[in-house]
Amino acid sequence: MEKLVLSAFIHDAEYNTTLSPHISPEYFEDSANQIIIELAMQYCNDHKMLPPKIVLDTMIDAKLNVPQSIYEQSKQNLQELYSTESKDEVKQASMDWKLDESLKWLIERRSYIVIEKSIQIMSGTYKENGNVIDKSAIPDMMQKAISISFDSTIGHNYFKDAEERFDFMHTKLNKIPFKIPMLNKITGGGVERKTLTMLLAPPHSGKTLVLGSWGVDWLSLGYNVLAITLEMAEMKIGERMDANMLNTEIDQLKNIPKKVFLDKLKKLEVEEGYGELIVKEFPTSGAGASNFRYLLNELKTKQNYVPDIVIIDYLGICISNRLKKSDNMYQIQKAVGEEIRGLAVEQDFACISAIQTNRGAMGASDFDMSDISESSGHAMTADFMLGLISTDELVGLGEVRIKQLKNRWGSIHEFGSFLLKMDRKKMKLYQDDDYTRRNPEVIERKKPDAILPAKSKFDSMRQLK
Repeated sequence: MEKLVLSAFIHDAEYNTTLSPHISPEYFEDSANQIIIELAMQYCNDHKMLPPKIVLDTMIDAKLNVPQSIYEQSKQNLQELYSTESKDEVKQASMDWKLDESLKWLIERRSYIVIEKSIQIMSGTYKENGNVIDKSAIPDMMQKAISISFDSTIGHNYFKDAEERFDFMHTKLNKIPFKIPMLNKITGGGVERKTLTMLLAPPHSGKTLVLGSWGVDWLSLGYNVLAITLEMAEMKIGERMDANMLNTEIDQLKNIPKKVFLDKLKKLEVEEGYGELIVKEFPTSGAGASNFRYLLNELKTKQNYVPDIVIIDYLGICISNRLKKSDNMYQIQKAVGEEIRGLAVEQDFACISAIQTNRGAMGASDFDMSDISESSGHAMTADFMLGLISTDELVGLGEVRIKQLKNRWGSIHEFGSFLLKMDRKKMKLYQDDDYTRRNPEVIERKKPDAILPAKSKFDSMRQLK
């Protein structure tokens, strides 16, 4: 395989272009082949063309500190690679076969290297940029090693792909709608896959309630939801969703007979066409993107389960798989957001999570992104961010104020804040029939039936006089 890869790399321009972003000298076991591929890559990168034999011969001669045995083997290997027989073999093999075999070889070699590094990481002897790598990074390293493909698409051609872009703009398949009309209005139809939506709120203001309520809404629309909790127990999350789904106050659930309870849930699952919900508990500050990736792969492999939405409660108590706990908190939390959003892009789901405000925003009637507790870096990563403002007066009215803080799908200036109903006993966030009375700006923004002609400045002066 090493000979095949080397020969195709120096003789086949299409193969060379496809493989260049993925190849590395360390993947080759033969030291002589490592030298040849290193020099070939260097020449191709500098001159944008395939390397002639005389060029590689000269570059090998000029390479210093190479043991005599490896130097002689490099010369011999190079002679074989440029033989007529080797060139003909490369030309006769189909491109699909060459790429398929090369992909298998790359995955095998990359995995082997990660295993070698993992042994050093476990013993504490492996360092990267002078830093000791944490053991929790091993699953992420292995995932990256096997996550390789030769993608044939190279970007979006603005004019040639205009029809594809038009179809994308006019389809709602990429949107996952809310059941709350106002949220659909400000997002253009709902959240999108491969994005990160975040709630910002003080402690005990209803973050988990809102996340759970949205989860039930999406289940009722037929979407699969994975709820990851790092704060509450799995059963407690399930209990909150029971209250919402069964429209029962949470402290009254224990009064429902077991048969009635199970029959109602079975009906929702089968007759109402609900999606599938899985709740997974992790220790507080004990899991991050690598753990979640492993969970997703396990669910897909063992249960054939792929979520449309992943709810993480909550982002501020996740760990980074790149940075250590001793590093700067701003950098850690920014990394957490980036890693989890990257996972959403990689696995094609919509990620929903929450973060807390600092102490200054507790009980406040207003706050903004500067009041984020853990790291304002979250604001840079999120695609859509809402603030939950809950005062004693609003709690008494059974309401919560929603404030737009960031919106890549619409304007935060139109309907910048609005009221929704929050039933804390039934764990529900919803928009009721009396919505427009409590949000007068919705009425005011309606287009008038008739547009009166503007008054002239002379009419205004007469009126003033």
